[in-house]
Amino acid sequence: MNSFPMPLRQLFALLSLTTSGLVIQAPLLVAQTPVSNNRDQLQQECIIHSPVDIFAGRYLYSPLLSLAPPDPNPEPPRQIPDNSSPAEAEMREAIDLNPTDINNYSQLTNFLEDADRLPEAISIYRQWIQNAPLSRLPYIRLGSVLLKQGEIDEAISTYRRGLQVQLGADEVHLFDILSPSRFHIAIGDLLQLQGKESEALESYIQGVEQNFAATTMGNGVLGNSRPDAREYQQMLDVQQAERIYRNLIQALPNVAFGYYRLTELLASQNRFDEAIALYRSWIPLAPDPPIINDLNFNIRPDQYLADLIQRKATHLREMGDFNGEVATYRTLIEIQPEDSFNRVYLAKVLVEKGDLETAADEYRQLTSENPSRGVFHVVLGTILHCQGDTNGAFLAYTQAASLRESELPGYHFLGNLEVKQGRLEEAARAYRRVLEIHHLSELGLLSPGEFQQYDELFQQRRWQEAISFYQELVESTHSNSISPPSFP
Repeated sequence: MNSFPMPLRQLFALLSLTTSGLVIQAPLLVAQTPVSNNRDQLQQECIIHSPVDIFAGRYLYSPLLSLAPPDPNPEPPRQIPDNSSPAEAEMREAIDLNPTDINNYSQLTNFLEDADRLPEAISIYRQWIQNAPLSRLPYIRLGSVLLKQGEIDEAISTYRRGLQVQLGADEVHLFDILSPSRFHIAIGDLLQLQGKESEALESYIQGVEQNFAATTMGNGVLGNSRPDAREYQQMLDVQQAERIYRNLIQALPNVAFGYYRLTELLASQNRFDEAIALYRSWIPLAPDPPIINDLNFNIRPDQYLADLIQRKATHLREMGDFNGEVATYRTLIEIQPEDSFNRVYLAKVLVEKGDLETAADEYRQLTSENPSRGVFHVVLGTILHCQGDTNGAFLAYTQAASLRESELPGYHFLGNLEVKQGRLEEAARAYRRVLEIHHLSELGLLSPGEFQQYDELFQQRRWQEAISFYQELVESTHSNSISPPSFP
């Protein structure tokens, strides 16, 4: 094992991989080439001069600062509307002109909530309920706003009144949101906040029994966009919630709802081993095709275990337990051997531990399973280079250079190695190919005549001058902000 501080951290912090095609969106090339022959110095140079600015055909270049999976539905930055906006006057006028159109109310209440003008939003919801009696939507949304205001009794009353309203013709497509089960479960969530365990349990059971399909993975308050599920979780008595969900499982042992709620509760408390064990007991109950979880995000049952294990790995990372994190990713690889991401994450952790040999083995496995994925050859070459294995790095970069998606970084790093070995003609030839690709791509990253200037030096066999010209060109484009398109 080779152990040294933070090896290749930049490389693994900045290379984020996808399984559908890889695109580097970055400036031209890396700025410098490691030139030391001293092994310890070489390792430090590899840390500094990792490929953080490769411009290549099909790579994904973005920070990978956390191992947590990306949010599939990230919220845009919140913008507080201008209270004097003419748009508000237009929305209010639209309601006056057509007081039964639910779309007009929906737009105005959204506007007011985004502006944190909740009392006004509540007033409009009540006007909506009065003028559009065949609309169930305002009840579910008003209940959420009332909860946000801390008016739990009024929210429960609102949900119960919503249960008595017939679903409007304009709302049939919203049945999953407005089904009776959704209201019952939301009521159960609020009763739970009030410490009314038996009543909450009864309401949950009513919701599940009324509509199994719509309640399999939760819904209720946790399924609403307002209030945010995190706000509700912060208000929750965890021990009480655990009792309720365990009683719900006992009452409905063949329904996934209680299992799911308890699994998520345990995971939220970082009790991942318990959550994973519970998951294994209820996964046969989860429906197929995809189900809806409490964040209204489609997720297949066979993905859920992997998600739990990924969250456990993230927690172990935060705790500084690298050995536990490595073991967790190995478990994840066993469960999802087809997902290259898992092995990439494992290799990243190994590199951060300083275990380059094992990390290289993981990338050898990746290149074996995915021979056409050039990014894996590039990263393997970089790891081997930092180990001092010049021959191995040469072979990996040569393979990368032979692939369309990784031709640019492959030739660039081949050139770097050739310079280090003193083979200036071969280095100049590799660099010429990099510039030729840029020149032919017509992306505008090379000024007119730059390729011709380099080529003239190359044809005159002025290798050192050509290499110096290339390195100066890389330096001058290092901060270039142009993001090139991906190649086919």
